[in-house]
Amino acid sequence: MNLREKLAANKFVVTVELDPPKTLNLDKILREVNSTNFKKLVDAVNVTDCPLAKLRMSPIALSHIIQEKVGLEAIFHITCRDRNLLGLQAELLGASALGVKNILALTGDPPEMGDYVRATGVYDVDSIGLTKMINGLNNGYKYVQLILLLRI
Repeated sequence: MNLREKLAANKFVVTVELDPPKTLNLDKILREVNSTNFKKLVDAVNVTDCPLAKLRMSPIALSHIIQEKVGLEAIFHITCRDRNLLGLQAELLGASALGVKNILALTGDPPEMGDYVRATGVYDVDSIGLTKMINGLNNGYKYVQLILLLRI
């Protein structure tokens, strides 16, 4: 039974949040999430999107790798902080193409909290607007239609 089915059936689910690495080395993370005890207890892994505005690997890439190599569902976090409307849609389409379907939409921490104090936040939409965008894409809307949808 997958995560969506468990939630629809009102089953108790356990998710664990993990931060992607700051490097390309995934050995430690994959070893941990692939352990027998972890897989027995955990239904899905939440993969954060540059938490506290600090540089990390793409949550979509890591989510895909975990799903493919470990067979454990991932919930990728996507924030509005670093992407404009075009970038958000591109990320969502890419995630879907990679089979990463579980999403947590977040506004995102302010960039000045992080490693790059001169970085600027985009915030074309907030988490509510991002949720509307995701819903629109799931219902076949295209970019121009999304702009109208976001203003409602």
